[in-house]
Amino acid sequence: MKKILLTIAISTILTACGSTQKSITDAVNNEITNQIDKAKQNATVQIKDQLNNAKNDLQDNLTDQFEKGKKHLAKQFDEKKEQAKDYIRNLVLEDGSKLNINKFELKGQTIDLIPDDWNKAGFFTNQDNNSLIKSVSGNKYNETRFGILVPNNTNPIAFAQGNVTPINDMPTKNIIVEYLGDYVSYNQDLKEFDYGNISIDVNFGLKDMTLSSINEHGNKEDFKGVIIGNQFTFDNGRGKGQFYGSQASELSGTLQNEEGVTSFGAKKQ
Repeated sequence: MKKILLTIAISTILTACGSTQKSITDAVNNEITNQIDKAKQNATVQIKDQLNNAKNDLQDNLTDQFEKGKKHLAKQFDEKKEQAKDYIRNLVLEDGSKLNINKFELKGQTIDLIPDDWNKAGFFTNQDNNSLIKSVSGNKYNETRFGILVPNNTNPIAFAQGNVTPINDMPTKNIIVEYLGDYVSYNQDLKEFDYGNISIDVNFGLKDMTLSSINEHGNKEDFKGVIIGNQFTFDNGRGKGQFYGSQASELSGTLQNEEGVTSFGAKKQ
């Protein structure tokens, strides 16, 4: 009887110990699971915060770059506008059909482009007068007068004027017509004139033209142009000109680029 009771007691104790060990193991496992879950939650929050911070930094950086880009483009646009204003101010085309083509209106004053007794075909150039330096085409051209004026050693003015061809008198044939003539340019840094020859192939039917210039040193330069009505433009709009006389017998125009201003004219061959 005593042996049976002892056996039962030992079994009860062992069962209780086993149950206690299992409870401890379960508690440890639960704690580990809880710690892992908390670590996951904390890691998720940290990752979200880092992503949000990175997103905000990227947005701020992009916004800053965008604003800088806008300011840069606005500055470039303003510079282009000023350049365009300079082109308009320094490139003058006039219809002299009702005026004397040897006269020019400069800042409200009428000036003589060439002397009344000038009977030479070449350019009339006057570099001795500090109040107005000029180089103007001579009597080689009947319908147009072109050249460059430099008042008071300031910005040069390239001009072309004459008896503009009426639009209803413009040629329309799809053939190439050759014009030959002269040009004068002015380098403001060197303060000197440069001269050369110009040849222009015009197709009035296709409304296009090719301009080729050769300076005194043999350097050649080509431009493509388009005809609009009785006018033309070339070199991305930096050059412009008009046709003069009956059936566009002459043409002249102006150009401004990085080197300075140019004025030119040519006669139909």
